Amino acid sequence: MTLQNKLVVTDGVELLHEEERISKLAALSLYRDGTLDRLAPGTFEA
Repeated sequence: MTLQNKLVVTDGVELLHEEERISKLAALSLYRDGTLDRLAPGTFEA
């Protein structure tokens, strides 16, 4: 099975940078909207 390249990135380093950027934006969103405050640390849900 091959995943679709939705970012149209062909360079491995550029792909790593984009993945990091997307992950950090997702983490920031969880922090800003208070989702992290509602989860118990160390649980599967968190």
